[in-house]
Amino acid sequence: MAGQVQVVVFDVNETLSDMTPLRERFTAAGAAAHREPSAALPAGTRLFATLLMARLHGVESIAAAQPAVETLELVNGWATLMVDALAGHGGRIHQMTGDGLAAVFAEPLAAVHAALEMAEMSALFAADRAAAGKAPVALALGLATGEIVAGFAGTPRQAAYACIGAAVRQASELAALAASSGRTVLLDGATQAALAGTGPASEPVPDHPAS
Repeated sequence: MAGQVQVVVFDVNETLSDMTPLRERFTAAGAAAHREPSAALPAGTRLFATLLMARLHGVESIAAAQPAVETLELVNGWATLMVDALAGHGGRIHQMTGDGLAAVFAEPLAAVHAALEMAEMSALFAADRAAAGKAPVALALGLATGEIVAGFAGTPRQAAYACIGAAVRQASELAALAASSGRTVLLDGATQAALAGTGPASEPVPDHPAS
């Protein structure tokens, strides 16, 4: 089934901002910082990595037409499958938005393998919904490779683990383009170059700092 997944190389040739909007997502360390206002935020790390942005499109229209509990069951069931696929390939989630999520990988190849598994699992998920007579949903993925800054951002009272950099914005734009163009996976040129062995070497993605 993975062989049916459409993978398209797409290079965004435009200048992107080096900042990305901060989405709040508490982790154990973030919650500890909230409990201890005087605690200093951990220092950030600069690294070369691959960002993966995933979006389950079709959820907004579904949510408007069904009870809230059914919508939560939908996104939670999908997220469970996606998190398992990401963890199996070394991806570290840094953002969850209900019908979307973002993860960072040390190796572009690992990110692509995760994307293919996510696409396969989402196709099975959508098939189960169709068999049950439920409204369709579809996955859109964007992958971009580049230098980012990773670490906790915010204040000592309220902090979230964040990845910041042009690659973050680029992966998000590719996921949006995949959704609007009916594709499953879009890769940027830097990710393609890294897969071909012509791009810079990736670096290990650090664990979220402990509190």
